[in-house]
Amino acid sequence: MRYIDIATKNEDKILEELEELIKHHKNYRTRNRAMAIKMNIKNKVSIPKLSEYFNVKKRAIYDWFNNFEIYGVEGLIEKEGRGRNKILKDKKN
Repeated sequence: MRYIDIATKNEDKILEELEELIKHHKNYRTRNRAMAIKMNIKNKVSIPKLSEYFNVKKRAIYDWFNNFEIYGVEGLIEKEGRGRNKILKDKKN
């Protein structure tokens, strides 16, 4: 099993940043990522259970963990330009 270990002086700060993302970020995918990391840190919830809870593949959870370990909380935020482009065109006069 893989668990994230943040046994550092900044543990409280990291948990506060995760909580801030969970409560206030506009993108639900970012909120889910932050919640998964927090659940793993605080409650030692395993990857298969997180995968089932968030209805994503285990590989996605591993990617979330890797991004968090490399980039910190910023690694959980979805980058601009993701998703489908608009299919409706602006009206012309």
